Amino acid sequence: MNKFWRVVFSRKIIIFLLLLVQIAVFAAALIFLEAYTGMVYAVMTVIAVVAAIRIISSDDNPAYKLAWIIPVLVIPIFGAAAYLFYKSQVGVRILKENAVSQKFAAAPLLPQSESVINEIDGLSEAFFGLCSYMKDYAGFPVYKNETAEYLSSGEEFYDIFLADIKSAEKFILLEFFIVDDGIMWDSILEVLREKSDSGLEVKIMYDGMGSQMGLPSGYEKKLREYGLECHVFNPVRPLVSTIQNNRDHRKIAVIDGVIAYTGGVNLADEYINKKKLYGHWKDTAVRITGEAVWSFTVMFFELWNIASMEPRTAEIIESNPEILMRQTNHYKAEQKLSEPPESGFVLPFSDSPIDDEHIAESAYIDMISRANKYVYISTPYLVVDSDMLKTLAYAAKRGVDVRILTPKIQDKPYMQILGRSYYKGLLGNGVKIYEYTPGFNHAKILVADDRIAEVGSVNFDFRSLYLHFECAAILFMCPAITRIKQDMLDTFSVSEEINLDKLKTYSLPRRIAGSILKLFAPLL
Repeated sequence: MNKFWRVVFSRKIIIFLLLLVQIAVFAAALIFLEAYTGMVYAVMTVIAVVAAIRIISSDDNPAYKLAWIIPVLVIPIFGAAAYLFYKSQVGVRILKENAVSQKFAAAPLLPQSESVINEIDGLSEAFFGLCSYMKDYAGFPVYKNETAEYLSSGEEFYDIFLADIKSAEKFILLEFFIVDDGIMWDSILEVLREKSDSGLEVKIMYDGMGSQMGLPSGYEKKLREYGLECHVFNPVRPLVSTIQNNRDHRKIAVIDGVIAYTGGVNLADEYINKKKLYGHWKDTAVRITGEAVWSFTVMFFELWNIASMEPRTAEIIESNPEILMRQTNHYKAEQKLSEPPESGFVLPFSDSPIDDEHIAESAYIDMISRANKYVYISTPYLVVDSDMLKTLAYAAKRGVDVRILTPKIQDKPYMQILGRSYYKGLLGNGVKIYEYTPGFNHAKILVADDRIAEVGSVNFDFRSLYLHFECAAILFMCPAITRIKQDMLDTFSVSEEINLDKLKTYSLPRRIAGSILKLFAPLL
């Protein structure tokens, strides 16, 4: 009984109830106004028409326009008020201003080596174009002679990552969407505390919503008591605000400035299958050494400074002798490898929801469009816009072997219903779709033509491509690409290939629900 009351009066439940109260009061006020007088209704109808014109004439994604135009026209008062509320968020504007400031401050820290980009120009016109776009519009350079080690499971990531942080000598930077009490986090925390006690600088940042259910309230204070520096990115507050949509979905670890990790793995037991929630959890990561680690270091501090309200990225890095590294491409990171390095080109990048440049989606479209033989994609959620659908369909029509891997067992049932609503259009155009039969596929991968691959935190859905802070590493001519392709082939072999006949076996109510959800997919 005591446990029951602790849950009932927990901070999470209170925040949820307060949010519901605010939404209910907002809806009741609008309903009252709508029924109060014809004059109020007429005024709000005019506002709805103005809002509809604003939506149609905006440069937003067409899917977003459709998702907003329906409630605005069908429920004028509520729809128009909700849209105006969405567009007038002070918190979002402040976040945008801070992020732009951090990005501007970080730009000088990420120069592009002319010799590297010139060499790429001679090797591949396609990759040269992608690198030029990433530098000009995202601010991230490409690096040569980088080592990328592909980790094909959460368990493999955990073993190697734990060994790396145990060997840390200078500093550890961790940024994850989810941190959850359990075997995985407890063992990592034990090492972090030991390292902090021995004088190392340890910084931890996790997302307020991603870790909301897995950690007790005020957990960051407990970590600080252990001597660890900790910040929660965008904490969940009992206030209705669209800023709650902008989550830090990135997974970044930097150790001593010489090792970096990114991928889909969070710090929770289901990622290493110590906790069985949805069958076998399939996930991946990439371990990088070399100059490219510097980009991940800068990425980390861009959001760390927003969460902590500390000085600009350039100032805090330059003032910290343990984190400062040479800011040119002549820096050669110490190699902490048990095997000879396998080199190639690595392009780390991050994407932000507070600008009009959709970096992650553009990179995906570029790699799919330029594929000649095959492109294999792994994603836990398949919710894409018309541009991505056309890109996938056109690649398949050109004779490219396009395959998409999704989960058979979904952690969010409505996302499976929504994702399957895209199957018919894709299959009809020659795209092959597989569902991971053993359980939940959480890996975010694209690999094409044995030459290029991307591993990171970016899902093939609207939230990742438009609403979340994300990151990834693009690999070009790296030996790890062969292992990525083989892992995808192995995963396809234990997955069910979906065809048009299989779609007919899905129940009519689920198909109808999928069509309805598809209309509002950008808002989910």
